Parts: sequence; structure tokens; C-alpha cells
Amino acid sequence: MLMAFDVLEQQLSELNAPVVSSVQSSPVVGNVVGRLQQVGAALPIANSQRIQTNEYSVAVQLLRDSNGNLPTISWGMISNDALAQGSVQVTGDVATLSFNRPADYRVTATSGTRALRFTVRVTPSLTRLAVNVGNSQLSQEPLSVSGRFTTLSLVGLDQLDRNIKLSSAAYWQVESSPEGSSPQFQLSGSKAKITFDRAGSYTFRVSVGSVSTTVRVAVQQTLSKITVTPGTGTVEQNVALQLAAAGYDQFQQLMSQQPTFQWSATGGTISQLGLYHAGTSAGKFSVIARSGNLQARATLTIPKATNSGGSSSTGIVDANLKSLVTTFYADSTISREEMVQLLRSTGSDSFVSATELTDLRYIVSSASTLRMPEFVRSLAKNVITTNPANLRYQGQNAGNLIAGSTGVLLNNLVDKWFLGTDLPTITGNGISYRFAVGSLFPTSPSLDDSKQGMLGDCYFLASLISIGTKNPTAIRNMFVENGDGTVTVRFYANGVADYVTVNRSLPTYSNGVLAYSGYGRSALSSSTQLWLSLAEKAYAQWNETGKSGRDGTNTYAGIEGGNYAVNGTNKQTLINALNSNQAVTIGTTSGATAGGLVGSHAYVVTGYNSTTDTFSFYNPWSFQHPTALTWNELQGQTSYFVVTSPSGSSSNGSRVSNSSSIDPLMTYAETSQHTAKVDSDREQSAHVASSEPLVDAAASCEFDAADAIAYSVAEYLSSQENSVREESAINLFESLVDISLDSLVS
Repeated sequence: MLMAFDVLEQQLSELNAPVVSSVQSSPVVGNVVGRLQQVGAALPIANSQRIQTNEYSVAVQLLRDSNGNLPTISWGMISNDALAQGSVQVTGDVATLSFNRPADYRVTATSGTRALRFTVRVTPSLTRLAVNVGNSQLSQEPLSVSGRFTTLSLVGLDQLDRNIKLSSAAYWQVESSPEGSSPQFQLSGSKAKITFDRAGSYTFRVSVGSVSTTVRVAVQQTLSKITVTPGTGTVEQNVALQLAAAGYDQFQQLMSQQPTFQWSATGGTISQLGLYHAGTSAGKFSVIARSGNLQARATLTIPKATNSGGSSSTGIVDANLKSLVTTFYADSTISREEMVQLLRSTGSDSFVSATELTDLRYIVSSASTLRMPEFVRSLAKNVITTNPANLRYQGQNAGNLIAGSTGVLLNNLVDKWFLGTDLPTITGNGISYRFAVGSLFPTSPSLDDSKQGMLGDCYFLASLISIGTKNPTAIRNMFVENGDGTVTVRFYANGVADYVTVNRSLPTYSNGVLAYSGYGRSALSSSTQLWLSLAEKAYAQWNETGKSGRDGTNTYAGIEGGNYAVNGTNKQTLINALNSNQAVTIGTTSGATAGGLVGSHAYVVTGYNSTTDTFSFYNPWSFQHPTALTWNELQGQTSYFVVTSPSGSSSNGSRVSNSSSIDPLMTYAETSQHTAKVDSDREQSAHVASSEPLVDAAASCEFDAADAIAYSVAEYLSSQENSVREESAINLFESLVDISLDSLVS
């Protein structure tokens, strides 16, 4: 047998099989047989024994004889794999045999004339999984995907990071994904085609046996379709129609950041905000919204002009409505109370007929010649046309008014919009509604009116009081007192005034003190100012329309918190704004502490002291005001500041308007998102940016406040290719007052 091994060794040598690349002899005495034992084994290594391992080294113990002597050994190693190499390193009584790749290694340990021959078989084992995209290994995560699917291939790696064939099937599972998503896997060998159903962040785990790895994928929204609402319609000559364009991604979901649309029309004119003005030429015309290579169109019909004859009831078919309109319009106007009566009269026979609904829509539309207060027309429009807020009433399912709707639904919608009976859901323990007997404006609006309570809407309160102290009229004109305990409050959406009515029921504690704005003040005292509390409540109700850009719920929780971040500005911009009596608010970062600042909170900037070179601030809590801070101290403490000029102020909506004038309210098409776009006909505001950013982190409690700042600046920011997030952040100041924003800076 020994001779046979010698012959094999000679044959392998003739085949140029490599020998051990590094051999260290052991100083020895005696026979080698029975004197070597693999570390961890129970018995010494026998002649012709095969040792199998998936490691790239084997430790062999040198055994001493009865006299304590170690054997004298010289080592040799051969393999039939031309690329295989091995080495032996002896340290004390341990010899370490090392190998460079999976193969069979024939080891010879010789002591004198005796030799021990054994084989070490190094087998590869799966130690790691790698993921390939195409022919390249995924080196950076998350993998960005812009389409609807991606194909990944799995590669097995052994102990030396060399490719190894996978011996069993791969198992893919979803560790995390966007809410409501259900990605699908199509497996073929080592490849997996993953099909997505919505954009967002995904984490997958893939396993082969006990070895696994994770893959993170970011599916980006890709603009794939545009729609224009309404898609068809009839527009009278010289009348306006507001159109809305919306972009959808590859999954038919609204783009979270809407693209910029370019508008054009084959007849009439259209602004870059989508406001169409019909001309005097009759016919069918196309309005087109484009973004990149995509476009969508609406077909609008402009009928021939007709002479209404000047009668207030011309165009009204229902005899009852015709009679009421003739009576009510004797004084050349339709009042709020009269509009409520007109609406309720159509439901007196338990349902609303198609004729009655058509007549009601005609009465409040721009096609009639009736004159009525602006806020009355807006509220009536909300009752009789589509509005997301109509889907719920007092916590129950309701619906938009259609032909055949019940009189109960009609009256509920009238109560909701004209009487404010659909109260926002309260957040917080021990709080309930109580009728407040205070006054809307017992004194002129001031900073101390805020008294923020148990609601995280510092951004909202800071915005209002900053404007109210500079121009009280601008705040007063938000409100219409109706004389029946209700107040109608004006907001703006896409530059169009919108109204909501609130009653005097406000969230209070059991002792009668206000829980939110006006915190701690008694709702039972006639001297308590209510304007901020009612505006806060109105904003919660208006949120349900979807026009505030928030969660679309009639809840106080829905107006908590915010997020705002734009480009940087410089110190002088802030000083100039304060010196010119402009309203300024700031938002802090989450870790702000300088001068007593509270993190993730909004403040009013009340002034600048040139002697000390510091800015002063007011906390909407009405206490714990920070100390004056320098510009350098503000760095890293604040995430934005907003400057607005409150010098402009328009009527509160109680003025009477002729409905034959341009009236986009009736034709405004609601969408789940709205984005201000550039109108080249409007004058742009100044936007100042420098290399000295105040900060670039976003605050958490802040600026949806700008959920309405100034329309003209929204247009300017859009023209400067700022993000939709910045544009939506602009909505609050514009939602609050009809003002022009001089600069919006962070």
C-alpha cells in the first residue's frame, strides 16, 4: 500500500501538481505514525485518512512520546487542482495547515524513514449572499427604481467571497413596505422579478438555508399621466372657469410633488394657474395642460350669447323657487337668511328633484344676474356641488347633493355650512364642547390673544397674531358675524376665497376654561376674546375640504404640527422686514435651546435692537419668551422665518357682488392636492437668498402655517422651481388674509 501511494505521488508530480508552498519542519525524535492528531478530534490521524472541512485551515496537534519528545517531521502537500496551494506553519506543538481554495490536498508528514499520508478535502460553503442588478453587484442602497418593477439576481459567496453555486431555492419575503402595498415576486432560478403597486420604501429579506441578506429599494414616483378637471363643460361668454391639472405616477396615484404644468387654449385665454376666461366667440375649444412629453386636455363649449331679459328669475324653472327668488330679490340682493330659505324650500317635499338642483346651481352660478354677498355664494356652492367635506356629517356618512337626495341630507348640509353644526372632533382628555359667551373682538387683536393650549398648532397662532398686531383690519376682515351666534370665517385656496361657518361651541374643561387657544380663559366671561379660538376651530373644519393640504379630517388633531423648509437668507433681510413693519415668524429646530427657545416651536419676531444687535421674540404660549438673540445665536436654532406684508386688506366677504362677474367659485374643480403655479400676468414678489442660510433642517411643529401665505409668492416660488412642499407651505398666510408676501425665506 505504501508503494502504491509512492506511485500516486510520483504520477501527481509528473502532472505538475503543486506541492506545499511553505513547509516548516518540526525538530523531532521518533516515529510520526500515531503522533499527529487533528485539534478537536478524539483519535490520532490514521494513514490514508480523509479529513473534510469547509474551513481554509486545519490545526494538527503533535503528540509527545513517553519521554516527552516531539516527532521530527518534514511536511509535503500536493493536489490535482493546478491552482491549489497550501502551506504549513508549526508553532510549538501545533502545525497549522492552510489552503487557498476548495480542493483535495494530499499531505505527507515524514519522520525519518516513516511517513504518514492523509487527505484534507476543503469544501466550499455558502457564507454570504450578494444581490446583483443586471450584471453588477448592488453597491449602494437603497436601490432606486423609477418604474413598476425591478429584476434582481442572487449570488452565493463562499468563505473567500468567491462565487458558489446555490444548492437550494431562495426564499424572498417583505420586511417593510409602504402602507397598503403588496409587492409580487416572480422567481426563476436565482433571479427574482419584483413588481410594485405603489411608490415608497421597501425592505426585502432573501434567504438560502440559514444564510440571508436584506435589500432596500426606493421606488420613485414617475409622472405617467396627467388629468384635467373638469374634462368637459360649458362656459358662458366672458365667464371664468377654474381648471385643475393633476399628475399621476406609474401606479395611477397622485404625485406627492405635482409637476409644473404649462397651460394653453385654442380659444379664450387661460392663465398659468389654470383659470380659463371664455371669450366672445362661440364654439368648442380645447384647453391643454402639459408637463414634459405628457399632456391632457379639456373640451369646453362656449354657447352663443343670449339676452336674459333682465328678470331676476329668468332661467329658473321650478315655480316655487322662481316665486321665492322674485320676492327675495325685490331689494336687488339675496341675503344669507334668504339663501338658507331657498335651499331648505327645495327639500320640503322630502327630496331634491333634478329641476330644483339645476335651478339652485343656476342661482349661485355666474350665469345668473342675482347679487348676493360673496360668502353666501361660497357657502351655498359648498352645499349644492361636490365637496369632500360633504361626505361626513357629525361623525356619520353623508354625501354630496345630487338629484334625488333626501331633504334630510340637504338640511344637514345647510346646517353644516351656514350654521356650523358639524363640530370638529376634540383631542385630549377631559375636554368637551361648551357655548362661549365672550366677544369676537373685545379689544384690538394683540400678541397676548394667543395663549396656546393643549393643541400643537403654534404655527397657526403665531401666524395670526403676527399679522393682527401689524394690521388688525386684515384679521377682522376674516370674519363675518351673522347675528345668530355663528361666525363665518374666510380662508383662501389657490387664490380663491372660501368660507366656513362656526358656532360658539368651543373645547373647554369642566370648569369652563378654554382648552386650546385662549387656554385658561373662561368661556363664560363676556370679556374673553374669541377670534383666535373661532379661527382655530374654523381651520379644523376647513381642513375637511382638502384645501388646506393637510389630512382632510374635521378634527383638531388634523391641524396639529407642520413642517417647513426653504432656502436660506441673510440677516439684513430680516432687519429690513422688521423696520418696515412687516409680520415675521420663525420656527425652531428640534434641538433649539439658545436663549430659552423651545425646540420645534413657532415664535413671532417682534423687533430688532440695533444697539445690542439682537432680535426679540414672542412665544404664542403667552409666557416663557426667549431672551433677545443675535443673528449668530440663531444659526442652527431655527428652521425658517417667514416675512409678510400685512398692509393689504380686502372686504370680509359680506359685500354684495353681481354674479354675472367672473366667479370661479362655482366652477372650481376640487382635487386632493392643489399647487400654486406661475401666472405671468401677476407681479412677482422678491425672494432673497444668500450664502448665509439660517438653517436647513425642518421644524416639526411649524409651517403648514404657511399653509396659506401669499398667492403671488407661491407663484414666484413655483417659477423658481421650488418644491411643491414649499408651495404647500405657503398656503396658511394666504388662507388667512388677503395680503401680499414680500419675501419668504428660511
